Amino acid sequence: MEFISSRLFFNIPNRKELLFMVFNFVLSAIQTLVARLTDATPKTNRLRKQMPKIELRTEIKSTLEICFDLSRSIELHKISTAQTKEQAIAGKTSGLIKLNQTVTWQATHFGIKQKLTSKITAFDRPNYFVDEQIEGIFKLIYHKHDFKRSADKVIMIDSFEFHSPFGIFGRIFNNLVLTNYLKKLLIHRNQIIKEFAETEKWKEVLNRE
Repeated sequence: MEFISSRLFFNIPNRKELLFMVFNFVLSAIQTLVARLTDATPKTNRLRKQMPKIELRTEIKSTLEICFDLSRSIELHKISTAQTKEQAIAGKTSGLIKLNQTVTWQATHFGIKQKLTSKITAFDRPNYFVDEQIEGIFKLIYHKHDFKRSADKVIMIDSFEFHSPFGIFGRIFNNLVLTNYLKKLLIHRNQIIKEFAETEKWKEVLNRE
């Protein structure tokens, strides 16, 4: 029987092959690092790809302007979040928030008092606006409010995305508790907006401007 060397049998690389493998590994690592450093995609957009997303559609018999302004009213927000004792404590603390303005909210969630600062980062009245967290417990919150006319109704569309802290434990908490909790808060808020917009109650908050 012809002798087969252990080198061939176990496919052990020689010195030249080993150096070539190391070179390819180092080159691949450098390319990966350069790609990350030169990635033009904003960090916010990269994070958003991993985030839970809540989408809601609410039909309201009112005008685009009233629905839009109620959605950015500090007073209306406080009314709709009374169950969490939410208060505006810094920034824009009353009236209608506008582009590039910020508001810091203090509220109690799960028995813990928390603060969150959000900023209006996009604004086109009465079609849409975006608010984003700039400081708070979450890694990121992105909330887009769209308003569209459909026959005699306004379709208010919420696209709410968030990124929790604490890695895998945060993702587990999202699935078990947090996503459903936040969805209920948004639904309740939208029902308050609908109630005010479809009656004369909107004048109680919008006539203050």
